[in-house]
Amino acid sequence: MEPLATEAQADRLARQLLMARTNLRGYLMLMLRYAKARGESAADLARFLGEQAAPTWGRLRNCTAIDFARALAQLVEAGGDEVVAVRDEGGIARLELRPPSSDDQLLAAFGIERDEWHALYYGQFERIATWLGLRCLHEREGDLHRFYFARIARITGPHRRPLPV
Repeated sequence: MEPLATEAQADRLARQLLMARTNLRGYLMLMLRYAKARGESAADLARFLGEQAAPTWGRLRNCTAIDFARALAQLVEAGGDEVVAVRDEGGIARLELRPPSSDDQLLAAFGIERDEWHALYYGQFERIATWLGLRCLHEREGDLHRFYFARIARITGPHRRPLPV
């Protein structure tokens, strides 16, 4: 069986992927600079982008927390993050990831603080999760970002019985 790509083709594709990831993150950082120049915060931009992006996740509208965590893991990995873990912990999904070291050069070039960048980039996840009816908790330990996702139960009517959203 012939290989799908030659070594030269694979190297070229790897370089293109790295460039695409860098461009994606760089353009988001430029958007953050633009927002800051107009008096908006990273959280404001994250809220806006998350609310705009959330409807594109419509196919996952009734997904489980772990389904969302797995889909999000694919997205952030394509964007350059290292996915450390994706686990189901009794109905609560846990996603752990690390941003790429290449962010350091971009942050320095654009004059953006790491905390602002993380507020923008990772802050979108909560808006998307909420739109899908999931609760999101984000913790940070050094360069490790840990997200927990769970289905939100909603109390309706006088019987006070939680119903899944």
